[in-house]
Amino acid sequence: MKSLINLFLFVVLLSGMNDLQANNRTPTTKVEHAGAKNIAVYIEFPVTASVQLSIRDANDVLVFNESFRDVKIFAKKIDLALLPKGDYVLEVEGPQKIYEYGLKLSDDQLLIEGGKPKVIYKPVFAHSPGFMDITMLTLDGRKITVKIISPDQEVLLRKVFENTKSLEKRFDISNLPPGVYSFVVSDGERTYTESLTIR
Repeated sequence: MKSLINLFLFVVLLSGMNDLQANNRTPTTKVEHAGAKNIAVYIEFPVTASVQLSIRDANDVLVFNESFRDVKIFAKKIDLALLPKGDYVLEVEGPQKIYEYGLKLSDDQLLIEGGKPKVIYKPVFAHSPGFMDITMLTLDGRKITVKIISPDQEVLLRKVFENTKSLEKRFDISNLPPGVYSFVVSDGERTYTESLTIR
């Protein structure tokens, strides 16, 4: 696989954290043109959260990646003029969802494909004494695989859930000896891992 393209991308932080009161709104994410080959990314979270911006090319090579912690409202302007023409995917990843935007870069312009982003729901891991609860929304009824991996990297449990639109499962971990365990959830396209230390 090609190595990470090291590009000098001109990234301007337009605004930082904003101390708004928390409410029950879902996150607001907008990606708009900000010049011939510039995009502006605007995100508003109900509460402070971490967010990661990334751009990958058609070969799934990461060409841009930046993370921010403890933000509520911010905007980023990204200049893509140094990238070669082609298709790209912009990902805006928050605590619970990933927003995917298709980008098409030509010699003289940048197109943001589609009116709305593709929304991918991340699994939610909730630990209580003796149990690990995993919930995940997929909507398209795909196969979800859950694994529990021991501190010695042994697969202790592997369960496959077919045609799942909404996963809600509780796993009894009360008999596990102390150590650091990994809970791995895969939907066929992405893999998510949560680590848990049992004392």
